[in-house]
Amino acid sequence: MPNYEYDDWRSEVMRELDEQGVSVLLNVLSAADSDIFRCQLHQWYKDLDVQGRKPCSKVGLAAHYRVGHLEASWNVRLKVKDVFAQVWGTRKLLSSFDAVSVCEPPELGYTEFYDPSFHWLHIDQSAERRGLHAYQGSVTLEDIAEDDWPFLVMPGSHVFHEEFYQTFPEAVEGSNHLTYHDLTDAQVDWYKKKGCELIRKPVPKGGMILWDSRTVHANARPKRGRKHHDRWRYVVFVCMTPAIWASDTDIADKKRAFNELKMTGHWPSQKIKVFDELDYSGIRVITDLPTVAKTDEVRRLAGDLGYDFSNDEPNGPSWRPKWGGDKN
Repeated sequence: MPNYEYDDWRSEVMRELDEQGVSVLLNVLSAADSDIFRCQLHQWYKDLDVQGRKPCSKVGLAAHYRVGHLEASWNVRLKVKDVFAQVWGTRKLLSSFDAVSVCEPPELGYTEFYDPSFHWLHIDQSAERRGLHAYQGSVTLEDIAEDDWPFLVMPGSHVFHEEFYQTFPEAVEGSNHLTYHDLTDAQVDWYKKKGCELIRKPVPKGGMILWDSRTVHANARPKRGRKHHDRWRYVVFVCMTPAIWASDTDIADKKRAFNELKMTGHWPSQKIKVFDELDYSGIRVITDLPTVAKTDEVRRLAGDLGYDFSNDEPNGPSWRPKWGGDKN
């Protein structure tokens, strides 16, 4: 696996992303930093009074409760910014205000064990987005073995993105509205017939999974009888793309979401999806941005401060993402 501690990691990661649509990069975070951020997320999970509700869904995502603006979330983004900067060839980036995953062991009774009849496989890129638009990331704060909560992925599926929507036109409208598409069993079988196998990818603490947004993926539930029966899952989702891709409307949407502590989907630069907030009456959520989020670096990642695209520093790739129609 590519290792962030070695200078040649980028070429290997880019090769894997090009060929497989997914890559695991080791040692993006130190063990010490991983432990600090893991403890912060665990404390948040324990302290959050959700009136009998769990902050994470049964598929393991927390996309509300302003979790994307926690100190731990922003600190993780800053730690992995250099990965995206090297991938895109620019430090002028915008970040998503994305979800985290804090999953209880199914042995405790809330979450569920792996069931071969259930899957949550999906594509995070809609039909209207053509070709490469983003590399998403998940940063792992605790070891994840193959029998725990690994990343479930169909390597190579990204190359069939346009063909998929041509083959299943009924998926087009919904994907454009929701910005993603949940696959049916028949659609999963279609990818399998294309030679795309389902793989559970383990990731060690401090590692980061990068994947092309066209890649079919999900998380996988733990297997019964797993070795580490008391192990939780702690993951922070991060996506960054070149800031120069964003329109004035995109920037306005990001500013509003940032200053109102709202969550977004994973798209950082174009056609931002801002989530409506839940009713937080009586629920302990943050009411102000943490100190780290008030720095100029974070404000630029959030679109709250602008970049100078006319200076000598690179702005990113010479190409721009393609769309099937007017994205506005």
